[in-house]
Amino acid sequence: NESVPFDKVVEVLGVTRDRSGHPVFQVCFGSDDTAVSEKLSFGEVSDVAGAEDLYSIAKFDLHVSFETSKDELGLCFNYRTSLFKRDTIELMLSRFELVLSQLSETNLLKDISLVSETEREL
Repeated sequence: NESVPFDKVVEVLGVTRDRSGHPVFQVCFGSDDTAVSEKLSFGEVSDVAGAEDLYSIAKFDLHVSFETSKDELGLCFNYRTSLFKRDTIELMLSRFELVLSQLSETNLLKDISLVSETEREL
């Protein structure tokens, strides 16, 4: 909003700015449904990164992105290691996989579970 700039709101409220994270949101979920084969390619150079090339400093507390291609779904979790343990991210991934597997079996949202049978029995 031009009449009330974000920096002015922060100043008036006396909020300590944390420059290590985004001031408005900390979690980002994005998608790209462009098929991998449709990505830009320059000779043998492609803009598709291998798993070993995905390491980067997290801009957000958690950024989950997925990319769909003809027969695949690729996921990338980029997160602050000071906030999340690898086990937590792996649990998020397993829950995401669980939801996706149920979507392929049914279109009724009320029937979708966020926890597995094993977790429910605990």
